[in-house]
Amino acid sequence: MKIFKHILAHTLGFTTLSYIFLRAAWAFCHAATAKDKEQARAILNRAEKETTALGKAASDRIQQLLDTELDAESEGNVQRGKVEREYVVEKAF
Repeated sequence: MKIFKHILAHTLGFTTLSYIFLRAAWAFCHAATAKDKEQARAILNRAEKETTALGKAASDRIQQLLDTELDAESEGNVQRGKVEREYVVEKAF
């Protein structure tokens, strides 16, 4: 499960970055063919807002995936510690 979450996080990150670069390239090309500066500026501003929001959402999701992985790993360590302590107590008696 740990490896799957890492793969998912990396895939999500690379996919998001690829989309952001493609969206930026499209916006620059579209702005270059705009009729006036105001239209070009509006196109670039809209693309910037969209990619910033997408990047933030992807970053939050990746962080959430990695945090749940760390929580699960910590929980596993706690459970192992409980089992080891119980074994030591049983062995002592």
